[in-house]
Amino acid sequence: MICGLAVAAETQAQTDQPADQDVAVEAPAMDLAAAQIHGNDAEDESDEDTPVEAPAAETPALRVALVGNTFIEREQQYGYWETWLAASQPQQRFVVRNLGWSGDNVQGESRAGFGKPRDGYDKLIEQVRSVRPDVVFVAYGTNASFEGERGLSAFRTALDQLLRDLKATGARLVLVSPPPFEDAGVPGVDTLARNADLALYSAAIREVADDWEAEHVDLFGGLASAMTPGGRRVTDNGMHLSAYGYWLASPLIDSPLTKTQPWRLSLTLEQGNLAVKQSSGTAVVSTAADLDQSQPVLSWSLRDAVLPVPTPPPGKPAAELPPAVSRVLQVQGLPQGEYELRIDRQVVATAPAEFWARGVALTTGPDHDQVEQIRAAVIKKNELFFHRWRPQNETYLFGFRKHEQGQNAREIPQFDPLVAEMEEVIFRLSQPQRRYYELRRLAN
Repeated sequence: MICGLAVAAETQAQTDQPADQDVAVEAPAMDLAAAQIHGNDAEDESDEDTPVEAPAAETPALRVALVGNTFIEREQQYGYWETWLAASQPQQRFVVRNLGWSGDNVQGESRAGFGKPRDGYDKLIEQVRSVRPDVVFVAYGTNASFEGERGLSAFRTALDQLLRDLKATGARLVLVSPPPFEDAGVPGVDTLARNADLALYSAAIREVADDWEAEHVDLFGGLASAMTPGGRRVTDNGMHLSAYGYWLASPLIDSPLTKTQPWRLSLTLEQGNLAVKQSSGTAVVSTAADLDQSQPVLSWSLRDAVLPVPTPPPGKPAAELPPAVSRVLQVQGLPQGEYELRIDRQVVATAPAEFWARGVALTTGPDHDQVEQIRAAVIKKNELFFHRWRPQNETYLFGFRKHEQGQNAREIPQFDPLVAEMEEVIFRLSQPQRRYYELRRLAN
């Protein structure tokens, strides 16, 4: 039996809850405490406590704007998309701005406040321009789809206008189709009819993307395969994605920006020496083998190129993880027995020698913990930015009642350095650390 290879199960309520936004977040110490390596491979001994250097502060940032309705706005509570980006590209700084607005449509009408519907559209364009994006993700269609086929022409016309205005920013455009509807047992909802309408709008979005030579993310088709009758729920209520749904959507949404790099390490024990057969996504710094005892110990240290992708929410399987981003460790030539793997002294997997010979997927460990720290920082940054661009007392600060409390508007820009500070934390947390591995045979 393999232990410690899957994320620990945890009973949750019917709706997945976002990560705790009050979690204290700080970058990990760069002078990582090293587990001792024994052996005759000592050419790197002087480097064992050398910190992993973060890229220079002047690394240019890629500015990303997320525009859409409830689907986009709710993602800021979970942070999986930006975490996936940061973990997979440590050399790239990202400035991600979630401009989603619940109930919004492609005309931006929900943003009008006390103004006219057209005012909402003007605000939408100004909001996008204000964040100076290099890339804009546009995710509309769910609300319009309730109009069915008769509303399709008006939707396409409005989407064309939106893209025309967004194109003027000079940003890359990525169109995202709406997620499918899930049969959640909601009375009076015809799931087949809903998905038939959503399929029409998804196809129209793809065609518009082709017309504008924009990139396209087929979220409708990509998530439909995960929605199986009686299977794992990916929404809270059939319409709105759960934490698990947002996690599943991450590789789809991030595909225009990410460069997947599989992590594979194959070691072999030959004539008492531990040798590297193959490695991808990581560099072996040192190896050692101590076989002169009843419990043989193999040890090595690594510098990974990238961090692992986020783990799914507690209690959810990682089986849907794309093979290109999974982590597999193979160790051949082990004497028979049960072996325990520790990374920086943390137990992450236990399996018999024959399983290690075939390869064991690593789904927990210090690197995964570091990625969860990134996600906590992303969620905190999202909260700070939300208060910056959508302050709770906006009518009193900037609207028709600003004569009462408008003097407090000067406090809103004070969120800017707080957001920037959290983005620096995210960037530093995205840097892979040198890790120390130990594979030890357990006593009978």
